[in-house]
Amino acid sequence: MIQIREYNIKLPTLDDIKEFVDISNTFSDINIDYCVGRYIVDGKSIMGILSCFQKTAILRAFSGVENSLNSYERRISKWFVGVQ
Repeated sequence: MIQIREYNIKLPTLDDIKEFVDISNTFSDINIDYCVGRYIVDGKSIMGILSCFQKTAILRAFSGVENSLNSYERRISKWFVGVQ
């Protein structure tokens, strides 16, 4: 069964974007959408995320492996904003 998790995140610097993309790309079993307004870009694409630079985004992570989602959530938690 595919699980979907949503997070409000903010990547304020270029270093944050690079680190976030590097972390995201280590999770091959998770699909990640980076959503800003009506735009949706690949959450594993540095160019896609740079096109939405310095905006708070909704991140959607999709996977059939709950342990991977839990691990991913822990790795990206420093960029969470608002209530999770």
